[in-house]
Amino acid sequence: MKIVLYGFMAVGKSVVGKILAEKLQFGFIDTDEEIEKQVKIPIHTIFDKFGEQKFRALEHDIIRMVSSKEWVVVACGGGAVLDSRNVQMLKRDSIMVLLTAKPEIILERVDKDPSIRPLLSDLDRLSKIKCLMSSRLDKYLEPADIIIDTSNIAPEDVAREIFEKIRGEKLWIS
Repeated sequence: MKIVLYGFMAVGKSVVGKILAEKLQFGFIDTDEEIEKQVKIPIHTIFDKFGEQKFRALEHDIIRMVSSKEWVVVACGGGAVLDSRNVQMLKRDSIMVLLTAKPEIILERVDKDPSIRPLLSDLDRLSKIKCLMSSRLDKYLEPADIIIDTSNIAPEDVAREIFEKIRGEKLWIS
């Protein structure tokens, strides 16, 4: 069994994923981190030097690798489920958890995060976030088994909610 966390950037996939994996005693894999380990350069540099198409090809290879794993929590990059081949691989023996947040919250989180976001290089970042989110909505909703809005919830509480929905009962260990 795998738990796959996906959704737009800055919704908490990596933070929540680490907490959830620890509580479940599962492994944790962040697909963006795996890409950076493989090519030994940051994602924003991949975008700058090679383009989004190359990044998506690398992402697909990493997803192929992680889709064969069991007893892991996987945090996917924001665009991973836009490719139906990735969704097909990820859904196998997995619970698909869509994390969402309001665009204003995403902008606030992105502004606090020192990471460079290649898809948010526009001057009007809030409009860009809204546009990207709108264009991805159907692709995000389709594979979701569980949907959680993280806008006003602490990562620990998001992880607890996922755990409870998976277990169907309140067995969280504090």
